[in-house]
Amino acid sequence: MDHDEEQNVSVSAVFYPTATLLPFPPDMVLVSFDRVFFYVHSVMLLQQSGNKFDNQLPVPIALGESVGVLAVRESSHVLNIVLHTIYGLACVQFHPSDDAISSALVGLHKYGIRFDAHLVPGTPLFALLAERTSAAPLFYYTLAGQYDLYALGALASGYLLATDAKEIPMENAERMGPVYLNRLLSLQMRRTQDLKEILRPPPRRHPATEGCDEESQASLEKAWMLTSAYLIWEGRPELTPTSVEVTFERTARSIQCEDCKTVFKERLTQALTDWAQSKRTI
Repeated sequence: MDHDEEQNVSVSAVFYPTATLLPFPPDMVLVSFDRVFFYVHSVMLLQQSGNKFDNQLPVPIALGESVGVLAVRESSHVLNIVLHTIYGLACVQFHPSDDAISSALVGLHKYGIRFDAHLVPGTPLFALLAERTSAAPLFYYTLAGQYDLYALGALASGYLLATDAKEIPMENAERMGPVYLNRLLSLQMRRTQDLKEILRPPPRRHPATEGCDEESQASLEKAWMLTSAYLIWEGRPELTPTSVEVTFERTARSIQCEDCKTVFKERLTQALTDWAQSKRTI
């Protein structure tokens, strides 16, 4: 925020009197709870709002007519996000906190701003949330459930595969609601089941040779099944193909027969491909 020390007021660095956000000058001022002035266009607020900006704007408003000053309850950090969203501008450069973003969603909802227009992939606000999701996936998954933001929920769910249901605080579970909680738990269970189905079949047997008979190949099958059982018992839905490969490579080191090495590698390659294709998001 820029500070005008002469008048002892703070003015937004983006929404100031001479800003050229639209072809005509702003006609009203929003004053945040912490006394920062935002010079905006009433026509933009009315155009984006489904409830006349929480029923605080008169309709109709003549172009060029001053609407005046409107004090709002949001802090400047929150109002800044709200207004950037309304104007379709990115605000990532301000590095808003997660709490400010959450409060901004409350404000957007209060002012009748359509989430399906401003909180979908390709919009500045969604980009901001997406950038933060990896650092606080449960926080943003909770927001997704609270406002039914499926794309955000799908993105966040990919980072929550290792989250045990018992680790989810009751407050988060209540806010995200039963639908999104069930989607997350179902994802984890589906991944665990996929892992079982992918790893359970052992490598195929190759034609018996002088140095590798049926008994030797049965030992290879047993080694595969033991390794699979270990991974399945762990039941880690967040398991990566690389982790699976590393675990099975320990088993591969003991294989002496070249034909067994070939069928083992074929089976492992197929398993890794199948696991990589297992859906990782809700």
